[in-house]
Amino acid sequence: MKEKRLSAPKSELEEKSRIISERFCETEIYKSASCIAVYLPIKNEADLSILIKKAFRDKKRVFTPITDDINNDIYLSEIFEDSRY
Repeated sequence: MKEKRLSAPKSELEEKSRIISERFCETEIYKSASCIAVYLPIKNEADLSILIKKAFRDKKRVFTPITDDINNDIYLSEIFEDSRY
């Protein structure tokens, strides 16, 4: 699965990223949420920037996990509309 994701064409990744974002935004969980948590993509993962931008338009707060490998912890960091991601 990982090899397939890593070798996927950019156009396929963009389309799947769009579909994931649109489907999630249609859910009652998203609609009723005041904040959401998303990951930032690495190694050809789905790009959720469409979802992040929509969340800002919908006046939701957006968070992403930050991994502390030294202490084996995960923290949430808020993304702001003017953040680079």
